[in-house]
Amino acid sequence: MGSSSADRASFATTARLLSCLVTESLVRAIFVPLQWSDCVGIGVVLNAPISTVLPYNHNCKQEDVLAIVLLRHVPVLKTDPESSDDPRGKEIGLLDPLDMLPLVLATSGDGGSHENEVWVINFCGICSALRTLSRIA
Repeated sequence: MGSSSADRASFATTARLLSCLVTESLVRAIFVPLQWSDCVGIGVVLNAPISTVLPYNHNCKQEDVLAIVLLRHVPVLKTDPESSDDPRGKEIGLLDPLDMLPLVLATSGDGGSHENEVWVINFCGICSALRTLSRIA
């Protein structure tokens, strides 16, 4: 079953918005390599407040994640010394909306549930589950 025009338009807008936020360095995004189906990894887009916190001073929680996107190709990664020391993964410098698969996982900022919104259980849990899936597939 295909998605509707409204769904595709909504995803296209979301992808462009996330791309602009990351590419303009308004928020940080971390690339987590993963081999699964057509996906080479995930991009974890962090909320603005956590984006300014040094990675080794803070463990990520669900509310720190703005969105998780599945990526078709490895994004352009930052190569500066600060981003290469990030224990969470490589920092994304350029997030191309055309590289995103049509699925965006988002957390609710107000703790409520909204239509078409998926709660991200735990960043580490998601990574672990996806790695397990990649071994099975």
